[in-house]
Amino acid sequence: YPVRTYATRDDITSPETNFLQWNSRCDDGLLYFVTPRGWSLPYPGPMILDSHGELVWTHHFDNGFGGQAYDFKVQRYQDEEYLTFWLGDDRVRGHGAGYYYMLNSSYAVVHRVGAANGLAADLHEFLITPDGTALMTMYEVVERDVTTLRSFDSNEPNDVDPNGVWDCIFQEIAIDSGRLIFEWRASDYLEINETYHNIESAGTLSDPFDWFHINSIDKDELGNYLISVRYTHSILYIDGVTGDIIWSLGGKSNDFMDVSDGFAINFAWQHDARFHDINTFPNLYTPPPARAGYTTQLLTVASINGTDSDYTVRVIQSYDNPKAVRSSSQGSMQILPQAGDDPKVLVGYGLNAVWTEFEADGTVLCDVHFGAETSWERGDVQSYRVHKFSWKGYPSTHPVAEISDDDEEIYVSWNGATEVVDWILQCSESDTNDELAWEDVVRVRKEGFETVIPISVDIAQSRFLRIIAIGRGERRITHGVSETIDHRVVSD
Repeated sequence: YPVRTYATRDDITSPETNFLQWNSRCDDGLLYFVTPRGWSLPYPGPMILDSHGELVWTHHFDNGFGGQAYDFKVQRYQDEEYLTFWLGDDRVRGHGAGYYYMLNSSYAVVHRVGAANGLAADLHEFLITPDGTALMTMYEVVERDVTTLRSFDSNEPNDVDPNGVWDCIFQEIAIDSGRLIFEWRASDYLEINETYHNIESAGTLSDPFDWFHINSIDKDELGNYLISVRYTHSILYIDGVTGDIIWSLGGKSNDFMDVSDGFAINFAWQHDARFHDINTFPNLYTPPPARAGYTTQLLTVASINGTDSDYTVRVIQSYDNPKAVRSSSQGSMQILPQAGDDPKVLVGYGLNAVWTEFEADGTVLCDVHFGAETSWERGDVQSYRVHKFSWKGYPSTHPVAEISDDDEEIYVSWNGATEVVDWILQCSESDTNDELAWEDVVRVRKEGFETVIPISVDIAQSRFLRIIAIGRGERRITHGVSETIDHRVVSD
């Protein structure tokens, strides 16, 4: 796993991102949000990178389970922007038990959100709605007859507690109070033979069978829910009052006629299904002729048209990585709106350390690897999803400065500070508490996470050094003063 290291922060590394393809349209002022983790990372955590793959912020949360974060993104709650992500125990392969964390613009944890009814929040989804509620997944071991899928031998030690499955649940809760608003359980609405997952030796209470596997949730303006179900190869639309399944796209109970020669419903093991307004694609999508009683929606790359009993689905566009990356787990697809034009599309490849940014028509703009191709499908380094958002960070920490061993350079960084434009190196020979004693000696443009400032012979002879962060409009940024370096002590 190739990484960048930093003189100012020996506790931090970031991926050595490799842009196999680059287009300036990817430099759009947004930042990439990733969660590198895997066998190659001793200190994983949520991470923000700029449009060139340079580190902006990261932090390892020592939670007792390795600190691996999932589902990292920016979300709005009560008119403020927050960083949100999951931390917990992910040692049960494929899901987890923990909490969702919400950090403010100073990177302080403001909310820790858990599930209701004594359940533990799963890692797959935490989506904040405009109503101030959160959608989240959870998994629970329950008894369920699986004898249609396998038989048990009471004489076998591993079969003494038969008929156990992981039930999949999603909840909508009020973030401010934890009040449960809605709960849905897969076992209440579907038969276990809907699964495509091979049960093998699972299906006991000690080794439950993961037959369903929700990996994303969304909610529309009608109050209904959309869930992606990995092991039934289906996307379900669920009534937000009764919990009944309104329709199923794909799977054994598919309700749709595919007008794309089977391409629209032959997906399997899918991840990250979302609603998108059809107007997001003003040029790419041409709606079918209007028909009385029909409505039109857009589901990622599929257009769904229909009445209660007659649905059709067709593919609008597919997005293919230049190296034909195929990930066996995880992944994401994000629509990035562009004013007056079709959006860009960002695809993260989950288990494989790749993300690709596309034009709406499928043209590749940027193709980025943050792990070797030889590591694909091995789990050496991966990111559950990859997102792109606008974000302004104002750390409550201070910049960190470090002088090189040869006394010819000084390094400076400030983890999470997004608004720094320039760094000013100051020196003083006297009282460091007197602001008038400090003299500006070098001003440089901020470059990447860690900026290198050359030190001249004259500066090297100064007693005290410090660095000041300057923002737009020549504004000195709050907390933007490094600790004072006593150059005589350093030199000695």
